[in-house]
Amino acid sequence: MPKLALQTKAVVTAKTEHLVTLTTAQTTKLRTALKTYLFRKGQIKSIELEVKEARGFIEEVLDEVGEASISLDGSKMTIVAPVRKKLDHAKLTKLLIAKGVKSSVIAEAIAKATSETPQEPYVKVSGPKDEEEE
Repeated sequence: MPKLALQTKAVVTAKTEHLVTLTTAQTTKLRTALKTYLFRKGQIKSIELEVKEARGFIEEVLDEVGEASISLDGSKMTIVAPVRKKLDHAKLTKLLIAKGVKSSVIAEAIAKATSETPQEPYVKVSGPKDEEEE
């Protein structure tokens, strides 16, 4: 009986760091901008929580009166229940293979039908983690 060879793969993660020298003015500006950003970000979280609570109350009232949409003082409140459709590539592949289409043809067709749209670049800022978030 032949012995089965046990194959292992090593996964290695590499990290490269380099030192950036900032002037005192740049450091001060960056520190001020970061403090402002983190302060405003905290305010946004607080406001978003208040808005979420208000939205929940509005939903409760709409549910109590049995209406999906109500107008009050020029504002309109409506329950929206969207449905998102997404093509399931694996399911499509299985269905087409069952119909006799080769998997290589399916993969090629999906690759040709897939388009990429560049998005607007942005700066991601991460502040020190709060003890509550950890």
